[in-house]
Amino acid sequence: MTGKEVVQRTVHFQTPTRLAMAKGAQSDIGLVSFAPASDFLPAVAGMNEWGCIWHSLNPEKADQGQVTEHPLADWDQFERYRFPDAYALGRFTQVPQKIADCRLAGQYIVGILGKGPMHLLDDLRGFEQYLCDLMTEPDNITAMLDGIFTFLTGITQQYADHGVDAIFLFDDQAIQTGPIFSMALWRAYLKPRYADLFALAHERGMKVYMHACGDISQHLLDLRECGVDKRGRLHGRWRKSGYASPNRPYPHGQKADQRLRRQAHPHWR
Repeated sequence: MTGKEVVQRTVHFQTPTRLAMAKGAQSDIGLVSFAPASDFLPAVAGMNEWGCIWHSLNPEKADQGQVTEHPLADWDQFERYRFPDAYALGRFTQVPQKIADCRLAGQYIVGILGKGPMHLLDDLRGFEQYLCDLMTEPDNITAMLDGIFTFLTGITQQYADHGVDAIFLFDDQAIQTGPIFSMALWRAYLKPRYADLFALAHERGMKVYMHACGDISQHLLDLRECGVDKRGRLHGRWRKSGYASPNRPYPHGQKADQRLRRQAHPHWR
């Protein structure tokens, strides 16, 4: 049984012959990533394609740091702002060879989308600002989300064109005690956009994997309705992870851990 088959059986609860591995030399999963546009030149050190300027106190330890200058901190800048182009030259130049290597190794191929809207709103506008904007600037928030999802949609389409098995989105939804903002706002702004993006992935034959930190118990059914197939982290064993609260530690032991996960989330096997 190939690594791809092991992962597929794991995802569909079809009794794989062994646990699927997502890390290390024997990983059953091959990760592929798109690249910055070939003509992208940062105006200053630490700037990414979104115009966010990052600063790290420990760059030598691969600490990504945080955004210290937000390109849309002032709404007056929005009219001149240009979102990254998903179809820019050089974006997928290295992807075909990486996919060929993964296929040769019999791996399940996962295309990394990168950050989702929960992170990008923060990066572009600033955390406190965008939280206030959800209530006071609905038109601007809508326009920002349209730009973000246009990019994510374009990347998803290209991963599908290259035949990957799943897409992987990093998008933390909550803090330790629950949602970052009200579920009513989340359902108004984000749920329909997630649903459209993930429906596209499914139509193109791909599964949807989301990394979402925090207490996401209030999000779980909605995320399932949006089309998320797998959730948690791509560390060690490939699994359906997620938890009701990081403040409620599970007892030691895999069987106890699995039992309590099912009790916490009976609607998501």
